[in-house]
Amino acid sequence: MPLFREQKQMTLVAMAAGVGAAEGASILYYMIVPWFLLPGQRSLYSSLACNLLLITLVNKLVRTYWSVRTWKDAIMLSTWLSLCYAAIHAPYVITWWNPMSYTYLAGPIAHTLLQLSAMTVALWYINTKR
Repeated sequence: MPLFREQKQMTLVAMAAGVGAAEGASILYYMIVPWFLLPGQRSLYSSLACNLLLITLVNKLVRTYWSVRTWKDAIMLSTWLSLCYAAIHAPYVITWWNPMSYTYLAGPIAHTLLQLSAMTVALWYINTKR
């Protein structure tokens, strides 16, 4: 008897695992980096809501446009999405009068890459390793 009767149930489990992996990666990220956030500076509820929206979009992207066959494909998808985020976020951070402003972009991009990698690898792993 299979554990999951329908593909929809499997997708929901994969998406829940992706959100959990992304949130765990975020908590570890902010514990390790020197610019960590103190408790209460990052809302868990809004983070979970945003991660649910993000995993829904990533799942739609994976099912419609970008096939993920290996974990390397998942990392490549995460890298491209992080580069898109960098292109959108850079004008708000980088200034011409501060040459160090480029370094202010590295933290959010690294966090985005880590979260997206956790999500896409979790989706790939649960959907392919039955």
